[in-house]
Amino acid sequence: MDWTKIKTEYITTNISQRALAAKYGVSKSTLAKRSSEEQWVALREECRGKIEAKSEQKSAEKIIDAVSDTAAIKARLERTFWNLIEQAASELTLAGTVDPADLRRVVQCYVDMRNLPADVQSNEEQHNALMAALREAAKRED
Repeated sequence: MDWTKIKTEYITTNISQRALAAKYGVSKSTLAKRSSEEQWVALREECRGKIEAKSEQKSAEKIIDAVSDTAAIKARLERTFWNLIEQAASELTLAGTVDPADLRRVVQCYVDMRNLPADVQSNEEQHNALMAALREAAKRED
């Protein structure tokens, strides 16, 4: 009887001791005795705790990566907006050809972007809206 295999299966899966005994052709009482002597239940809980901790760590890393990516996008957008604002202001000063309403929209987009919340889901939606506004303003500049 491969008790290491049986023990490992019990610790790493959700199988009951009754089902495990039937699967390996061992009596429930023999398996329960061995389980009790070697503290399989505690080992199972410890294993689950480790798996949960790893899962939480991976989730936290994904959130950190997403927030970092969002911050980088926000910084690039900020630079792009400032470049557009400077370009529009220069053209307005030199030729007076830029529509002041377009300039106000660009400035408002910048202000909106500066006030974006840190959560990833709404940032993505707002990022898309800001990018659309930026593209629209850039088309008007051409």
